[in-house]
Amino acid sequence: MNRTLIWKLDSKTMSYGRTQARRMIQESFDDWSKYTDLTFREATQNEQADFNLAFVTGDHGDGYPIKPEKGGTLAHAFFPWREYPGLIHFDSSEDWTHE
Repeated sequence: MNRTLIWKLDSKTMSYGRTQARRMIQESFDDWSKYTDLTFREATQNEQADFNLAFVTGDHGDGYPIKPEKGGTLAHAFFPWREYPGLIHFDSSEDWTHE
């Protein structure tokens, strides 16, 4: 069984800095690794990922729009066996911070 999971960030619509977001995402996955037998790494440019993360707002094509309002839905994700396996969406209208 493969114990290394791969993630990729789509940063077309993010207000948070791409470098900072990538670092925070990897740190979060590293924290997860401490309590499991899993490891996580960022995908190379053309590599398929297990998790596809994106900062989005409004109707973004998955049938679950994120209203561009402060304090509303912060994120949503899909189970691996659902119609959008591994998608994780964060509300791009929020003021994200690493603190």
